[in-house]
Amino acid sequence: MEPLRLLTLVSSYKEKLTGHSRLPIEDEENIDEDEIEILDGDVSKTVVDGIISIDFSDRVRNLAIKSFDQTVVVKLLGRRIGYNTLRRKLYDLWKPAHAFHLRDIENDYFLVTF
Repeated sequence: MEPLRLLTLVSSYKEKLTGHSRLPIEDEENIDEDEIEILDGDVSKTVVDGIISIDFSDRVRNLAIKSFDQTVVVKLLGRRIGYNTLRRKLYDLWKPAHAFHLRDIENDYFLVTF
């Protein structure tokens, strides 16, 4: 007889943002950049037909995925917008229960991390 499995409800970004998450916030683990340690076997560099190829271990790949699991990429289409204007607009539209971190990256893209 197969053992019973517990199903975990996954919260949407909207639910996490508004504070109506189905999972307690304490269960979510944030990764600090200082905690990430790259070991000797985690990165392999090779040259294929004159092109550098860099491969990462599954451990590093999982750390990278986990560090972006609560990040949204934002781009306003049709016009440019300043950092402070976008930040105010996102707070007005989303009305988050907790503060978020907004990062300006190149080509008018922004990263919003909850």
